[in-house]
Amino acid sequence: MLQSETVVCTPPGNAALLGTPPWQHALQRVLNLRSVLALALGALILLAVPQTTTDPDIWWHLRNAQLMLQHHAFVRHDAFSFSVPGVPWIDHEWLSELPFYFAWRLLGFTGVYLAGVALVLLIFGIVLALCQQVSRSTVAATAATTVAAILSIVSFGPRTLLFGWLLFCVQMVILQRVRQGRDHAALVLPPLYLLWVNLHGSWLIGLAVLLLTVLAGQLNFRHECLYAAPFSRTQNRSLLLALCGIVPALFCNPWGWRLVAYPFNFAFCQTLNVASIEEWRSLQFHSARGQIVAAAVLLVVVRQLWRPRAWAVDEVLLFTGSLLAGCLHERFLFLFALLSAPIAARSFQRSGAAAEQRPGGSLVVNGLLVVLIVLSAATNLRRQAARQPALSASFPVAALPALDRLPPGTRLFHEFNWGGYLLWNRPTLPVFIDSRVDIYEYNGVFGDYLDTVRIRNPLRVLDRYRIDAVLFEQDTPLTYLLRRTPGWYAAWQDEHAILFRRVNTP
Repeated sequence: MLQSETVVCTPPGNAALLGTPPWQHALQRVLNLRSVLALALGALILLAVPQTTTDPDIWWHLRNAQLMLQHHAFVRHDAFSFSVPGVPWIDHEWLSELPFYFAWRLLGFTGVYLAGVALVLLIFGIVLALCQQVSRSTVAATAATTVAAILSIVSFGPRTLLFGWLLFCVQMVILQRVRQGRDHAALVLPPLYLLWVNLHGSWLIGLAVLLLTVLAGQLNFRHECLYAAPFSRTQNRSLLLALCGIVPALFCNPWGWRLVAYPFNFAFCQTLNVASIEEWRSLQFHSARGQIVAAAVLLVVVRQLWRPRAWAVDEVLLFTGSLLAGCLHERFLFLFALLSAPIAARSFQRSGAAAEQRPGGSLVVNGLLVVLIVLSAATNLRRQAARQPALSASFPVAALPALDRLPPGTRLFHEFNWGGYLLWNRPTLPVFIDSRVDIYEYNGVFGDYLDTVRIRNPLRVLDRYRIDAVLFEQDTPLTYLLRRTPGWYAAWQDEHAILFRRVNTP
């Protein structure tokens, strides 16, 4: 009797894998193209994060957190200056100050630096995952995220706004899940905004993007290059419930409606702030950053002309709107980067998929690349963290002993960006101004500061505020004037800064 034989047909692509040990299968899953590109992107981001703490805001953020924890109360009045002492003030980023302060308590300014690095890596890790999801191409996703990271360098470092951009990325993921039919993901939005309103004022940008997405989801049409896919009834219901929950969540904060109104106040009332602070300036297309933006946009346009694809109406609105915002204010290039990365990844998914079809590196080569990237990133991270205390190029570190010799009650006029550093390192010496521009603009101090440094009746301003000493950068119009003004003399100086005192002061 003949026994029947069972013939097992093995697909050609898997024939070579049948004899592969399980450990090699696991390594192939880990040491693949996606891992190598993701690690290379992470190493690039580590190189891009500033090596020193140059942000003038971080100092008063740390001081606010310190006062909150010492007194178990929110900072509601100015406690740092002699120009606006005791004036009511809203600490609109109070919650995002605490993680940086805890990092400082743990590791000093190395901890502050590492906290900023962790936030940047987390943000672009989410962006990379989202680009991968919408494009299904590792190469296209990595390329789009890399360009996004380069455009966002303007906001890298230990900055509280990174918490806002992090939650913005989380909202992007939530909206993507809603589009995929996971309607209940929208119910995460109210607690997200409860956290967001206490972290940073960028919640208003997130809410605008959310409303635009919901409105675009009510349209239904399709043309050759533009379409609108409507949300289903259950998706609309979930999003409506989320919006209804977001409104009361925004008012769950220590200042109530005042904190909710703060972003509007900033946009419409703080005109000197927006006009004078560098990161709020318009994008200069003769700069390297402007040329990268122009090249990236041109590449997307050329790709669309060469291989057209249909764009969703919300993609068009978000891409063009965020591009316009980034051109008007460099600070919003981060917003443009986050919104445009998934769109660009979709546009280039065919090219990315074609590149991935080419023969990749062997397991050994990929493993060596991963080891080299990790070692290089770890070495660079340790080197940069060790450099954090080196602040002399950005702040008047060497002037601190000279400031200690000033008599109590000295009224010191100083450079705008140095105010936070001084109030953190010499808390007993009240400052004239720091980078909390809002409180100083409301009370006219910021305008007086600008008049002084622009040599518009500077001596009259110094007399009106009864200034006893001036600490300022070398080789500026103000220091040139004081060197030649009777009644002032240089009490201390180095190559970066100079301290003037009035002749009649002890």
